[in-house]
Amino acid sequence: MMRARILCSCVVLALMVGSTVGSAQDIAALKRQAASGNAKAQFELGMDYDNGQGVPKNHAEATRWFRKAAEQGNATAQYNLGVARVWQQRAARLC
Repeated sequence: MMRARILCSCVVLALMVGSTVGSAQDIAALKRQAASGNAKAQFELGMDYDNGQGVPKNHAEATRWFRKAAEQGNATAQYNLGVARVWQQRAARLC
């Protein structure tokens, strides 16, 4: 039951805050903003890497950008890091 709630929450959250970035120019601009320290851009870039939107899907890169945004107080990025940690721990127990 708890797994279903967590998964459902993640899906709903991803749909609510998903990035709309698509073109190469948009991605390049987002990367520049994220690199300059813009927490919202860092979070959006993390979402793009996590979902493979406009960039290759890369969970390690997504985590890196979520961490940068979280360190600046972005609550959704902090939540995403927590969820990722829970899933990593569960996967480690299964191996």
